[in-house]
Amino acid sequence: MADEMLASFVAEQRADLASGQVEAIALDSRKRLLSDFKRSASFKDGYSRLINVMSLPQKEDDLVEVRRDFSGLFFEGMAYMYLQQSGIMEDSHGPLTLLSPENTLQFYSNLFSEAPGSVHRTGRESLHGVVVPDGILASGDGYVHAVLEYTAHGGKQYFEDKINGFTQIKNLDKLKGVFDGSQLIFVTPTFSNNKPRGVEVREMPFTHKQLRDFINDIFHEYRIDSDSATAVEAQQEARGQLTKRLDILGRERLTPEQRAYLEKVLGNDPALFAHR
Repeated sequence: MADEMLASFVAEQRADLASGQVEAIALDSRKRLLSDFKRSASFKDGYSRLINVMSLPQKEDDLVEVRRDFSGLFFEGMAYMYLQQSGIMEDSHGPLTLLSPENTLQFYSNLFSEAPGSVHRTGRESLHGVVVPDGILASGDGYVHAVLEYTAHGGKQYFEDKINGFTQIKNLDKLKGVFDGSQLIFVTPTFSNNKPRGVEVREMPFTHKQLRDFINDIFHEYRIDSDSATAVEAQQEARGQLTKRLDILGRERLTPEQRAYLEKVLGNDPALFAHR
């Protein structure tokens, strides 16, 4: 039964919290919250994946997607850690527990075992054809109080897609009772204006601009240590290595398809492809 399965995930999550091994994050200061997150295992794992991606030459369009995807990953980590420590909520079923993104995915994977999985460039997994939320706020007896979506970039279409996905899951026969009375909550940076209407929103204690500044720092300034490259420097090095290999291979031998790909990666500079 879905409620028994969810109850087991809640019990596992509560045991982790009770163990005292969960990393702390500041609740009273934006700067401390962001600095605490940089020291977390969640950030370190995500940053390691970012460096792996940026150490390969990327097309300009792909770099935009890389930034967006990892912005979402880092925001998800911050939002989960912050909400987890913001205090225990209760409903008619008793105290509520917020499942981690990993436990939420595993719960949905068990529910939809027939759905094929895939792994994103950020390392996050997903299920084909299933809208898996980022978190579930649930009671110990296996009832869902709310489904959470952590979003740093949500537009109108994003909200509509998530609402439709939540409604479809909620109405499935095998989940009757488990999701009854539950709501969908979007967790976002603080809106300075144009706050979305018609949806439940929980705002984090920093604005979209402050989050962008944080992500800029991660890409352009942050280093694991004094000898390591930033993410942007890693990409510049990868492109530099690619141009060196072109020199060795001979640019005049490139096929039209190879030239088209490299133009997207390196830019459409005729000098790059001239015979030397």
